This record gives sequence, structure tokens and C-alpha cells, in this order.
Amino acid sequence: MRSFDEILKEFEDFFTIDPKKTHGAEGTGGKLKGRDVNLQLEIDFMDAVRGTTRQIIFERNEVCETCKGARTRPNA
Repeated sequence: MRSFDEILKEFEDFFTIDPKKTHGAEGTGGKLKGRDVNLQLEIDFMDAVRGTTRQIIFERNEVCETCKGARTRPNA
């Protein structure tokens, strides 16, 4: 019989994204991915078992169209 800690470790492994197993720019049609967004969300155990959907709202930074994120004027 497995211990409670072993069962929790399985849940943690299942819900954790391993960056070594995800594809970089070659798997996204040439687009580079931005920073990861991390947040903490609590859900009931039964929602985790049955599955659930939650809507989250967050602000994100966008690249400036003028300087393309270089923070300098073009041709400066």
C-alpha cells in the first residue's frame, strides 16, 4: 500500500509542467514564447476529481509596436 505522501507526489507530478518536456519555438510555428504566468488557485477536492473550469483575469505586458521591446527609439 502506498503512503499518503506518495499519492500526493503523484498529484504534484501530474499537475506540474516540466519545461524539459515542452517544445520551444520550433514547436510553436517559429513564435517565441513569453514568460510563464504563475498564479495560485484553490479548488475543492471534488472539483479536482470531477474536473472544473475557472475563469481568471490578469494583466499582461505587451511589446511596444514602436521599439519592439528594445526600449530605444528606432534608428537611434
